[in-house]
Amino acid sequence: MDELLRVPTLDNRWLREHLSGLEQQYGPYRLRLTDAAYFGPTGSGGPAVSGFRFNGAIIDDAGKSVGKLERHIYTEHGRTVVFNAHMRLEPAARGKGFSKAFTAAINDYYRRSGVDQIKIFAVQDGSVAWARAGFDFDRDSDKLARAVSSIKERAAAIRPDCSPADRKQLDEIIRRFKGGKSNPTAGELVELTGDDPELGVNLMKGTSWHGVQWLSA
Repeated sequence: MDELLRVPTLDNRWLREHLSGLEQQYGPYRLRLTDAAYFGPTGSGGPAVSGFRFNGAIIDDAGKSVGKLERHIYTEHGRTVVFNAHMRLEPAARGKGFSKAFTAAINDYYRRSGVDQIKIFAVQDGSVAWARAGFDFDRDSDKLARAVSSIKERAAAIRPDCSPADRKQLDEIIRRFKGGKSNPTAGELVELTGDDPELGVNLMKGTSWHGVQWLSA
């Protein structure tokens, strides 16, 4: 994918052809690309191409669309980055294995293609899912500050319904964020248990945060 960024012009037809290999079966469903397009420089004097996006429809055996996804690939500080912009499956199509199969295949392709990291913006139920998928908080100072603020607000919201022991765990999480060097990871938070066996799930659900998963060593 990094090679697709090193081109002199924004040739969307050429891009679409080179991404056609993504149109495969992933678990129970098949991906069909619906669009692929370059986006240009963010300022004058920059490279002709600063990134591209592709959109796909998720198709069942009957040829019916049961979901869609969108990914952005671009260069940031000399590294190739993927942003998981969107993926949605119809309720009846969830839990069938598409997401797991697609993620495993595409992440392997990313590694072989020179992608350095994958970024996401987690909201609502996605905050739990992305944390369990191995994404951690983006360490950019502004993004991390917003994540911590969201977690603090959520902790304050659920605290009145928690047991005294669980309240102490929430207080300890907030204390660790203030320390800086021992910040808890998103995965650590979502797996937090106590008198409430889903304390971590209840904490992360409803938060919003920028996340990153590193693919390079």
